[in-house]
Amino acid sequence: MQRGHSRGTPRSRHSVSRTQFSANPISPRTPFRRSPSEDTPVTEDNIRHLPRIGIGEAMRLFGMTARAIRFYEEKGLIEVRRDRMNCRFYDGVARRRLGWIGPLRAAGLSLKDIQDVLDVEEEVRGQTALAKLQARRREMQMELAKVDLALAKLEPATQARATAR
Repeated sequence: MQRGHSRGTPRSRHSVSRTQFSANPISPRTPFRRSPSEDTPVTEDNIRHLPRIGIGEAMRLFGMTARAIRFYEEKGLIEVRRDRMNCRFYDGVARRRLGWIGPLRAAGLSLKDIQDVLDVEEEVRGQTALAKLQARRREMQMELAKVDLALAKLEPATQARATAR
């Protein structure tokens, strides 16, 4: 009696399972590595020469989720191209823009501020980003001052209630 494939289709009597014969001299249980580059993490330094990368590589490179990258595409922060199979790919321009978006979002800049940074020429982009980040710092310092003021008002009242009990 012949055993069927996992999908329920019968296996022909001439088919050979991968465990019976393999062109690969490495045991099927041994992980097969195609190249030493698979061991190295994807970083901007080792993919800079590539003309384009897919969404998986972009996710690993920039530490973003696929949904976040697609969101930035929807909002017009990056322009994504598609290959003939309709798969997204990210060229050098998109990768540079994603490289700016990640740290600026982590610093809490709004999408409008990030768009402003990305819209200027690359030579002055750093200066524009610094100006936006300094403005964000001032906003956060004002918010922190408001929190400190609220704490200063609430601490005496809280201490007075605790001593009254």
